[in-house]
Amino acid sequence: MVSMTRQKILYVVTKGELGGSQKYVTDLIINLDVSDELTINRILERGKTSGRDDDASIDIINRRLETYYRETEPILSYYSDRVKTVDSNKSIFEVFNDVVQILNNQLLLVNK
Repeated sequence: MVSMTRQKILYVVTKGELGGSQKYVTDLIINLDVSDELTINRILERGKTSGRDDDASIDIINRRLETYYRETEPILSYYSDRVKTVDSNKSIFEVFNDVVQILNNQLLLVNK
């Protein structure tokens, strides 16, 4: 199993338009960091009502986590100067407030 304190979700906030041949600049990456243990528990709980077989299998969940780390860590490393990490072991309300604060701070920097 992978480390207990790794990021699970990656959001990229960009300037410009995405898609086609448009170029865009990544100004901010919000990294929602949650322990593997809590991630697994949340997925297993979701599996009780989601109807997804892969939400009920520890082996599949661990493979998904390994894939996540393999594909996400290079992005976080490359953009390390733009990553803001949020402790997502907290309640949804607390995580939401932390993300809003980061976005508000980013908007203040952009509008100066």
